[in-house]
Amino acid sequence: MVTIQELETIRAKAPFISEGAISTFQVSRMGKRERQEWNKNRIKRFEAEAEFKEQNKTAEQKEQERRKREQREKEGKIAQIEAQIRLLKDFKQVKSKRKNKLKTLYEDYIKELEGLK
Repeated sequence: MVTIQELETIRAKAPFISEGAISTFQVSRMGKRERQEWNKNRIKRFEAEAEFKEQNKTAEQKEQERRKREQREKEGKIAQIEAQIRLLKDFKQVKSKRKNKLKTLYEDYIKELEGLK
């Protein structure tokens, strides 16, 4: 659980260039250890800000994000399967009357696509 005070402390240790608190020239002038420490603190800041945002969301917002994520995953899976079907449908083995591995794979993709839709 990240509090506002902890977040402000972390922000002070690792200012972003986009905020204007530190310039690219200052970053380029840092020594190796100092830059490593700054980068480590930046990563901590990203994680702390993400955790802070996540803990302040309501249950409805979390549920809505979960549903959106599942929908995107389903659409991605459908797009992948459709691409595989488009690729396989022009092969001679798929068009033949005989049963073979490629034709079976093609039919499995079609069944899986029907199941997802």
